[in-house]
Amino acid sequence: MIGQFLADRDRARAAKDPWAELCVLASLDGTCPRLRILVLRDLDGGLGVFYSEHSSKAGQLVLTPQTELLTYWDSIKVQYRLCVTLAPMPREVIDTHWPRRPAISKALDWLYETKPQGSVIESDRSLDQLLAQSDAKDVPPPGASGAMIHIVNMERLQLQADGKHLRERFDQTTGARETLVP
Repeated sequence: MIGQFLADRDRARAAKDPWAELCVLASLDGTCPRLRILVLRDLDGGLGVFYSEHSSKAGQLVLTPQTELLTYWDSIKVQYRLCVTLAPMPREVIDTHWPRRPAISKALDWLYETKPQGSVIESDRSLDQLLAQSDAKDVPPPGASGAMIHIVNMERLQLQADGKHLRERFDQTTGARETLVP
C-alpha cells in the first residue's frame, strides 16, 4: 500500500511534477473545514509535515488528529486521498530535519515566535521589515513543531484518457485492497 504511494511519488518527482513534494491537509476550526498546502516530508522512515505551534492549524490538528490528506500529481495523473492520524513530531526529528529547510522558512519560523502566522500586518513591506528585525538563529525556535503521519487507509485514483479511471482503496490495518467505482 504505502509502497505504491512512494513509487508513484518517485515517478512524479522524476517527471519534475511541481506538486510531488506537496500535499493538501484538512483540519477543522469548529465552524468550517480548513485546507492548506504543506510540504510532505520524508522523515526517518515515515512521512511528516512541519508547522509552527503558534499557527491556527496546530490547535486544530491537536483537536482532530484524524484527518484527510490529498496529493495529486498531474505528471502521472494520480490522486491519493489518505485517511491519516497525526502524532506529535518528536523534538529530535525537528532538531535533525529543521536545519535543512529553506532560509525563508526558517526566518518565518522565528518570526512566528512574536508574530503568529496569520497575524495582520500593514503590507508586504512590513513583512520584509519584520523578517529583517527577527532574531532568526540556525536552530529551531521553541515553537517549531510538526506531525508524523500514520496512514489508516488510502484511495488511489489513476486517471485514464478514456475517462474510465481506476480507483482503489487500501486498508493499512487489514491489508485489504478493493477496486471501487470511479
